[in-house]
Amino acid sequence: MKFFKIFKSSPLLLFFIVAINGIAQDTNSDNDFAPSTPKKKGFRLGLYVGSYFANQYTAGMYDGYGFDIDGNKNNWDNSFMNQKINLQYGGYGYAGQPDLIGQTLNVDYHTWTFNESD
Repeated sequence: MKFFKIFKSSPLLLFFIVAINGIAQDTNSDNDFAPSTPKKKGFRLGLYVGSYFANQYTAGMYDGYGFDIDGNKNNWDNSFMNQKINLQYGGYGYAGQPDLIGQTLNVDYHTWTFNESD
């Protein structure tokens, strides 16, 4: 039984050991903008490992509308997709705001549309 207690606490202990040895900034150099280590050349390969675990609930599909503060589903005018695409990036929000989507698509100002049917 002691083995299981040690096994449960070892990730927490490992986290603290790594956190103590971590250094956020190198202040030993005179020039703060100079890199503290020389640049390394070559090809590097990394591997991320993870997994997903199922539960007893069905999966929901996110449609971009989102929910309001009361937990009710938003309509198109208040949806996250409409706010981001049309108002923030599309230039329909505030006066003088650039149409970044029109620039990316190489079309004239506000000649593209993105509405509820898309």
